[in-house]
Amino acid sequence: MWNRLRFLKTDFAKHVYKPLCFHLQDGEKVYGVVEEINPDSVQIKLTDGEITAFEIKEIQEIWWRGKILPTRM
Repeated sequence: MWNRLRFLKTDFAKHVYKPLCFHLQDGEKVYGVVEEINPDSVQIKLTDGEITAFEIKEIQEIWWRGKILPTRM
């Protein structure tokens, strides 16, 4: 997961892979792009412009265009 998030933080990925859908462990779905990544957490810029942080372990899966984003990125 950390490697995918690190890739998604790049300018290229922010431009191409948007919006992403982050499926969280509690069933919540969050839409946005990776703004910042830390060893244990990630900041996501939501589609409304708000920035929110989640622990990486809270993210169950990342989806883009209705499909799971490949693990090999």
